[in-house]
Amino acid sequence: MMSLSELTRPRPELLETFIKVINDRIRTKEHKFKDYCHYYPRMLLIRNVSLLFGMSDILGMKNKLVLPKSYFTQVWLLSRDFTPDWLLINLSTLGDGGRE
Repeated sequence: MMSLSELTRPRPELLETFIKVINDRIRTKEHKFKDYCHYYPRMLLIRNVSLLFGMSDILGMKNKLVLPKSYFTQVWLLSRDFTPDWLLINLSTLGDGGRE
């Protein structure tokens, strides 16, 4: 049996495609929530259940993430990093996050 560290890492093109999918989902959520009530704070939770990409992969590409401009007060990422433990990080406070 092989451990995760012995498995072949996915090509960088696959990670870029994965980030594009995340960005597309963020845009979809942003478009959907623009018609919601703006009296209360709205937070977006992105849950990564990919077995190929972990938290460190996504954070390594954080400059390519397109975070929502104004509809969400915070954007959170919930992901594993090739361990059984779930990690939660506020992308809104990271800086260097991409914005269109």
